[in-house]
Amino acid sequence: MWTVLLTDGRLYNVPDASGKMVETKAFDSQDGIALQWLSWNNIKTGLISGRVSPATDERARQCKFAYVYQGHIEKIPILEENPG
Repeated sequence: MWTVLLTDGRLYNVPDASGKMVETKAFDSQDGIALQWLSWNNIKTGLISGRVSPATDERARQCKFAYVYQGHIEKIPILEENPG
């Protein structure tokens, strides 16, 4: 089973230690709590993102996602391959 959670889509460009601009994202803390509750009850969660982002990797780790697909603009084929 797949659950769809939408973010607000905000992206931030901030300087790293060398001054180079890097992209990061905003995540909803309430979504994170709900995802952890699912994990605690052995319900697998995951994400499909069109972009590749270290921030998304970290959020997936924090929320204990079982599935992480980044760099996939077309999301339907991923869902069809993994009906959950």
